[in-house]
Amino acid sequence: MGASQWRYMVAYQDDVGAALQQLRQEVYDRGEYYREPAEGGSDLDLTEEEFRARLDPRNDDDGFNDAIIEDWRERKRRPVPVDPDTLLAAQPHSGTHSVIVNPPESWRAPLCGLGSSGLGHEAFVVDG
Repeated sequence: MGASQWRYMVAYQDDVGAALQQLRQEVYDRGEYYREPAEGGSDLDLTEEEFRARLDPRNDDDGFNDAIIEDWRERKRRPVPVDPDTLLAAQPHSGTHSVIVNPPESWRAPLCGLGSSGLGHEAFVVDG
């Protein structure tokens, strides 16, 4: 995965997990994450028979077409993103380059710290 840096600040909540889950949803809702390019997306609307018909038959002997078809099948099985978790499942190789890449089960103490927002209120600071 490529490197990226991000930082968020959220209002303090007693439940750190709830604060981070809310932040992940807000980042998703605002669209503040990396999106894989839509290139090749139109081929996912095809049936497998239609997709196979577009391949170069000269590549059948060396297994190249088989690899292309397997990749197409894998992409076709990915869910359409509707929330932070399905976004991760839809982009398993690139990630999101945001707090969304950290599902709740991966949260550890170094992910966030308690800081001051500068407004006299405590807040969680989340870095990645």
